[in-house]
Amino acid sequence: IVRSAQVHKYLDETIPAEEFPVLRQRRIDYPHLRKLTDIHCLPGAGPKLVLDSDMLFFQKPVQLLNWMQSQRGMLFMRDATESYGYSKPLMLALSGAASIPDRLNVGVAGMSSNQINWRELEHWTATMLKKEGSSYLQEQALTAMIAAGREYKFLDEDLYKVLPIIRGQHIPETLHHYVAEAKYDYFVKGWPSILSTIRSSC
Repeated sequence: IVRSAQVHKYLDETIPAEEFPVLRQRRIDYPHLRKLTDIHCLPGAGPKLVLDSDMLFFQKPVQLLNWMQSQRGMLFMRDATESYGYSKPLMLALSGAASIPDRLNVGVAGMSSNQINWRELEHWTATMLKKEGSSYLQEQALTAMIAAGREYKFLDEDLYKVLPIIRGQHIPETLHHYVAEAKYDYFVKGWPSILSTIRSSC
């Protein structure tokens, strides 16, 4: 557990407000950005893994564990639909990449902190806000731009499911990420299934 005061110390060391005013203000206005700023300002340039809280594991996550051991490249989930909140032409122009990863979802986001160029991220964030405004999905768009042109891979989208639908008692998938309208399945079906498994194993 890293206390808030310590996080702010790391932020001041890595992205001081006088040099990165947009990032520092944006992480206040838009807390999702902290999955980039606050996590990757923590000590260590190597891989860090971020997991969203609206997810449940139903099987042993073998592919995820293998990545954690190899720590090669970046690791993400496949989204159900492409959800970046910004236009592809703007993302391509800013990143200078030939293409943007298709349907990248940051419910699972594994990457090395040294792959983030903070000055570049400051410029991207400021320009996106100026040209196309604020978006709830900006952190996902920024992450896709960081991954563009680098080595990355996706978890098997049939096993690591974004926007899942639970149709019966047996859940064959490894991981569910309950975004948007899947929240009903998260609370009414997913959690009861997990609790039932826990009770039966006690």
